[in-house]
Amino acid sequence: MKKRFWVLWMVCIMIIGSLAGCSDAGEGQESSQGTESSAQGSQAEESSQGAAVEVVNGLSTVFPLEESMTTDMFAYQKTGTDLTKNLAWTTMEELTNMHWDLTLASDGDLDEKRSLEFAGGEYKSVFYKSGITEADAMKYAKDEIVIPLNDLIDQYMPNFKALMDERDGWKYITSSDGNIYSLPQVNDDGCGMMLFINQVWLDKLGLEMPKTFDEYIEVLRAFKEKDPNGNGEADEIPLYLANGALSQLLPYYGIGFDGNTNATYNGEQMEYYPTSEKYKEFLKMARGLSEEGLINNYVLGTWDEQAALGTTQDVLGSLLQWGAYLSVGAEKDEDWPTVVPFENTMVPYLGIQFGGLVLTDKCEHPELILQWADYFYSTEGSDLGWLGVDGESYQRNDDGTYTWLTDGAWGADMAEIRDNATLFGDKPWPGLSSKFFDEGQTNPEEKYLYGQREIVKEHFTERFPKLSYTEDELKRKATYEADINPYISQYEAQVISGEVDLDSTWDEYVATLNNMGLQDLISINQAAVSRFYAE
Repeated sequence: MKKRFWVLWMVCIMIIGSLAGCSDAGEGQESSQGTESSAQGSQAEESSQGAAVEVVNGLSTVFPLEESMTTDMFAYQKTGTDLTKNLAWTTMEELTNMHWDLTLASDGDLDEKRSLEFAGGEYKSVFYKSGITEADAMKYAKDEIVIPLNDLIDQYMPNFKALMDERDGWKYITSSDGNIYSLPQVNDDGCGMMLFINQVWLDKLGLEMPKTFDEYIEVLRAFKEKDPNGNGEADEIPLYLANGALSQLLPYYGIGFDGNTNATYNGEQMEYYPTSEKYKEFLKMARGLSEEGLINNYVLGTWDEQAALGTTQDVLGSLLQWGAYLSVGAEKDEDWPTVVPFENTMVPYLGIQFGGLVLTDKCEHPELILQWADYFYSTEGSDLGWLGVDGESYQRNDDGTYTWLTDGAWGADMAEIRDNATLFGDKPWPGLSSKFFDEGQTNPEEKYLYGQREIVKEHFTERFPKLSYTEDELKRKATYEADINPYISQYEAQVISGEVDLDSTWDEYVATLNNMGLQDLISINQAAVSRFYAE
């Protein structure tokens, strides 16, 4: 009945022809077309005067709007899905009576379409899950296209404000000029790639989970020499390393680093790890693994080959991956536990991601847009965004778990339901990760992986600073990194393969990096670190 009411009501509204946009200074004026009702204008005016925003079950009491409001929006849509029919999206339209004139882009054309929007001057009022970077937002803000959200957040986003206060998150969403340009995706601090090991092989050889990196190497040697797959052939690959994955092994070796700066931290002081003695030792170790045949051909290794070997053959002893099932298949997932980290050097994946929602100067009622978005930072809103609707896409169970409804209209399996009924994934969205999504898992693969990540979290380092840069720093940084980062990757591969000798080329390698501007790059990053801690 409720859904029918909304459909009939919407037809009436369409007949009336009431359309509205979202507004630039948050002053509650009527739209240029004069399409908002007096009730809608009254709501916007009251909000713009700084009246306290009240919420019930996470949603601002200004909703549902008495008169329908439609706003233009540029949004990401996963290839093969339809955002306009997404369960969480349409449910939010029903809850708020806010609707969207959508310009959609998918994986292959997102960056191009977004750039053309701004270049042509016909950009939309709202950019949702658009993949916009902090650097781009600052550039468009300088041109007075993207608007700062600081005061609007303070007035109209009580859920989000409380969340940022609770997590001490303001530094992580504020750009170097002191402004907030994006509503972020907010997760718990998560894990990066983890090192997984073949428990069946450990059991067959009577080996325990290694507790140090030296013990881990001894396990790799046993995997190579003692035929753990029992086929009588020397076909075991003790550790598979896809080309480019070497850095993911660093925390297990004792180097917990910031992937954005290639630095480790001693308090507020950075050290560039690719020129450190510890890293040189790490490369020597990796070369030793290659010489002993304990890894695959690193130069030729790929993620696709790792998955092919893991799912079709019993030849892999350990591997790096976000979840083991991605490389060995769901049916073997629990045979592949994570290697318990040897030190507290596991780097937490920053739980605050830029680019969820950005507003432009064409937005006529930003206070309403931000109250709409604020719902997704509440418990109820985060559950909607991550799970869809109870009874339609999932079912809450009496024991505090949930079950995906794979016999309903939203998909035959978990992946389809997520695509068709939820909003998170692929690109940062403006909302909070759902605790219930993780804690109520019944899906075996996800539940097992969640437990493995909890093990790794016990060995996290302190959260690294989120660095913001000036426009000049960003340009210089990008120029240096375009030369430096590929050179480091090339040198790693050459050392591991034996193409170059580490000891005799190390000084030349460091000198080459310095000639590429490494010291200036380090100074840029250190200045950003100092600003972060000075605030």
